[in-house]
Amino acid sequence: MDFFLQLHNIDDPRKRKEYGIDEIVTGGIAMFMFKEDSRNAFNNDRECALFKENYRRLFSMELPHMDTVKDVMCVLKEDALEDVKADMVSSLIRKKIFNNFRYQ
Repeated sequence: MDFFLQLHNIDDPRKRKEYGIDEIVTGGIAMFMFKEDSRNAFNNDRECALFKENYRRLFSMELPHMDTVKDVMCVLKEDALEDVKADMVSSLIRKKIFNNFRYQ
């Protein structure tokens, strides 16, 4: 199953939803992928039109405000992301992605 399709299956605990749960989780992951120093630094980058366009082109999603990401992550059940992580690793093993890195 595709990674972004798995994110749609996460239970969203919010009542008011400006961003989809997939956009929230992807925004949180992107902050670490881009090695941002802080949420504030990522929010500053998000104001740049070129950064927004590249983000949209890369993920095909809107870039959420990092304070919103933090608020959602605080109320999101831990096991919701664990299920996604387990499915991702299972998919990688099933597709034999790690075979070239096996020891003997």
